Amino acid sequence: MLQRLEDKLNRLIVKRDYISRQLERNKDSLSEKQSIYTDYFEAREIVTEVIRLTQQNFKAKVEPLVTLAIRSVFEKRYDFELRFEKKRNQLECYPTVLENGKEKTPKSDLGGSVIDIISFALRVILWAIEKPRSINMILLDEPMKNIGQGEELLLAGQVMKDVSVDLGLQLIVVTHSPEFAEIADTAYRVENDGIESKVTLIKGGEVKKKRKRIEL
Repeated sequence: MLQRLEDKLNRLIVKRDYISRQLERNKDSLSEKQSIYTDYFEAREIVTEVIRLTQQNFKAKVEPLVTLAIRSVFEKRYDFELRFEKKRNQLECYPTVLENGKEKTPKSDLGGSVIDIISFALRVILWAIEKPRSINMILLDEPMKNIGQGEELLLAGQVMKDVSVDLGLQLIVVTHSPEFAEIADTAYRVENDGIESKVTLIKGGEVKKKRKRIEL
C-alpha cells in the first residue's frame, strides 16, 4: 500500500515538474508575443503619424496652387480641397471644389472646363514633386478642350505660359483649336492626306529670353 502511494506521489511530482516547465515556456512565449505586439503597436502609431504629416504636407502644397490656377481663369471664388478617407483599410483621396464654401461636384456642377484646369495643375505639381524629377517636358493632348473659345481660353493659355516660363518646363500641346494655338510661342500645323504628313511652322520659332525659374 505504501509503495503504491509513493509511486503515485512520484508520478505527481514528475507531472508537476513537467507542467512547471511548460508554464515557464508559455510565459516566455507570452512575453515575446507581448513584446512583438508592443513593437507592432508603436510602429503602427509611427506610420499613422507619418501618413498624417504626409497628408498635411501634400495638402499644403497642392491645394493653394490648384486654387490659384482655377481662380486665374474663372471669376467665381473657387477653392480646391483634398479630402482623405479610409475605406476597406485603404486610404483614398477625393479632390473637391468649393464655391463660396459650398461643395461642388466638378463634372456635374461645374462642367469640364474646371476639370481641365485642375488636371493641368495637378499634372504640373506631381511633376514638380517627383524625386528624382523627370525631364522638363510635359506632352498634353487637348488640355483645355472643354473651355471653348473666348476670354477663359486666353486666361488658361496664359496660366500655361506662366507655368512654363517660371518652372523652366516645356509644354508640348496637341490641339485642334486655332485660337488656342495662337497662344503658344511656337506653333506647327500638321496635315495628313492619308499618305504622308506635312508639318508647317505657322507661328514663332525664335528663342525667347527666359525668366528666372521658380522651384515648387
